[in-house]
Amino acid sequence: MLITERQNRLFNAQANVLAIHPLQGLMTERVPEWLEDFIDFISDRDADHPLLQALPALQRLVGQDELPPYEEFLDAIQCGNEKGYLFYCDWEVRRYLDECAFVSGPGYRRITWIYTDDIDAGFDALIAAAEADHERQRAKVGAA
Repeated sequence: MLITERQNRLFNAQANVLAIHPLQGLMTERVPEWLEDFIDFISDRDADHPLLQALPALQRLVGQDELPPYEEFLDAIQCGNEKGYLFYCDWEVRRYLDECAFVSGPGYRRITWIYTDDIDAGFDALIAAAEADHERQRAKVGAA
């Protein structure tokens, strides 16, 4: 079995792509469960969060005093002619014992959503986010 460079980078970052949702062509009368999960995720984010910056139609909805129904988010995506991809992803959180050794496991994960215009950029963004988180965790050991 041939392992691609991308798979190797995901493995080394202990990162997983759980789902990729293309926004272009999303046409449904019912709000998909994954979209409800995404809305729940962004509903408590600041207006300057990268996801909301990338999707201004949703930023307007999240910025209201009371969160609108899921159907309004679906309409905003369908009518907004969004063309990108939403990645649902996670990575294992590392607890560094020292600067060179860490423990981690599948029971302790950071879950996030990433929006990108193309699929390759989504993988790169996930790997970068996981690696940055690992570096933050490693820095805590050095600071202690």
